[in-house]
Amino acid sequence: MQTTKAGARPNRTRRMRVSAAILLGLSAVAMPCVAWIGGRAPEQPQPVQLSPLHPTGSTYQQVRLGGTLWLPDEMPDGTPLRGLSDLTWSPAEGILYAVSDFGWLLRMRPVFTDGRLSDVELLDGHPLTGANGRPLKGKWGDAEGLTWAPGPDGAPALFVSFERIPRITRIDRRGRWLADLPLPRPFADAAAYAEPNAALEALTWHSRLGLLSAPELPPPAFRPAHHTPVFNRDGRQFPYLLRTGPRCALVALNAWENDEILSLERCYEDGRLEIALRRSTLPPTAGLALRPESLAVFRLQDGWLMDNFEGMTRIGPRGVLLVSDDNGSTRQRTLLMYLERLDIPPHSTTD
Repeated sequence: MQTTKAGARPNRTRRMRVSAAILLGLSAVAMPCVAWIGGRAPEQPQPVQLSPLHPTGSTYQQVRLGGTLWLPDEMPDGTPLRGLSDLTWSPAEGILYAVSDFGWLLRMRPVFTDGRLSDVELLDGHPLTGANGRPLKGKWGDAEGLTWAPGPDGAPALFVSFERIPRITRIDRRGRWLADLPLPRPFADAAAYAEPNAALEALTWHSRLGLLSAPELPPPAFRPAHHTPVFNRDGRQFPYLLRTGPRCALVALNAWENDEILSLERCYEDGRLEIALRRSTLPPTAGLALRPESLAVFRLQDGWLMDNFEGMTRIGPRGVLLVSDDNGSTRQRTLLMYLERLDIPPHSTTD
């Protein structure tokens, strides 16, 4: 989500988070890269701790903290590494794909040491293109969701959802346009959403229902109250109950086995920032609501130096990678965070 009218939340978050970082840095014991007050991004991926009370390797609520990296502002080929909005993992290639608000598809290879995220190899970036073959510009390039799903030939293909001009597009591994997918009513109409910058924020593929997408905020007059619709391309909808408290937005979805849906919410209002990783079970019948429970909630007011996390993908049997959108600001960071779920037993299935 870019910093526009709907992006005012991250703008206020930056000011508030910088103040919190200063206070934490003054009061905490000396620990490299824990407190941060803004500044230049590193030239290479740099490990950071987001809380002095919860170091890498420790357990927090229902996850194990597996390491966080602060990423540079550019890929080695010069592609801007800014405004990342979603991730998807390719186990066959061992490559992590990301999309940005600024119309780029980027490729990385995470490095794990003793089960922890220790580094990431930054590979390359490619502009997302339109049907005319030209790079997408401005609001046309505001990519927010990314997932693998079966293509026309049944092989895995990349799909991207867009926000300010809502649509879902199939692309190749170099970001080139292949096809636009028809959307059910009213989701193809930008005027149907709560704000111009609050459309197709989340995207995932479900084995039974196909592609699932969702707006980050409830559309006007959508019922029940405090729910936002998770829908598929046939028009079947599942109201998703957002968290109460700060203004919460649904920013990412991942479908797991047994109709389980993992979701990511970013909540900000009146100086409170919270990032919530949640789980729910997809109902068998359209119209029934998703009632998520939280696996982990990271609150700025509890000392977590969180940022505008809004992208997520599964990696391996229990792993989850999160990414933050820095909005192109020097006061925010592009953070890649690895978590391991503790609520499910180990098994051999990978995503």
